[in-house]
Amino acid sequence: MPLLLVIWGGMVTLQGVVTSYVGLVTVRTFLGLCEGPMFPGVVLYLSGFYTREELSLRVALFFSSASLSGAFSSLPAAAIRNMHGIGGKPGWAWIFILEGLFTVLIGFIAFFFIPSTLEDSRFLTQRQKDILMARLARDRPANNLDGKFSVKDILYSLQSPHVILLLVQLFCTGTMLHGLALFLPSIVNELGYSATHTQLIGVGPFAAGFVVHTSLVDIIRVLYPLWSSRCLL
Repeated sequence: MPLLLVIWGGMVTLQGVVTSYVGLVTVRTFLGLCEGPMFPGVVLYLSGFYTREELSLRVALFFSSASLSGAFSSLPAAAIRNMHGIGGKPGWAWIFILEGLFTVLIGFIAFFFIPSTLEDSRFLTQRQKDILMARLARDRPANNLDGKFSVKDILYSLQSPHVILLLVQLFCTGTMLHGLALFLPSIVNELGYSATHTQLIGVGPFAAGFVVHTSLVDIIRVLYPLWSSRCLL
């Protein structure tokens, strides 16, 4: 994951350096190759530390934080645009360069602080690791206990309607999240606002999305146990 983040940040930085359309398309292609596995990779990574019941809240907060980051990124973007002309580059190019370099820095730091697996955690004692591993072992499905990769298991999971519904839901969530992040500035700009004003106005929708999504997660966590116990009765 840290390596993906470093490469991702590098591709973002290069968007502010390229000088041709072909170069931009090439960089965007590699950016997509790095960005695609990031979100599902984070979910898979968290599944190695939390049970399925605990994982739902962590994943929801992770997706909510994506909206919150959109709100905060608009604020420095509005300030960075004032660097227009420095180094012979327009303001929008400096947005890519600085935010990309910051991402690369975070990726390098993650190499030293983010453990690869639960067993590699340096901030946990061996007894704590054993307890957490036992919890995860009890929570995992009974099939394929050896933990080996199997194409058969993947094909079998695709027969489940729950998996299909989850795929549809994640596709819709990703489309709205990235659609808002990519096109909101253009939509607001078309209303006649300046570029700097557009970045500042974009803070509101992202912040509101974070609050609403987090609130819905809390409501579901409260109602779901009540609904489940009612079904059992």
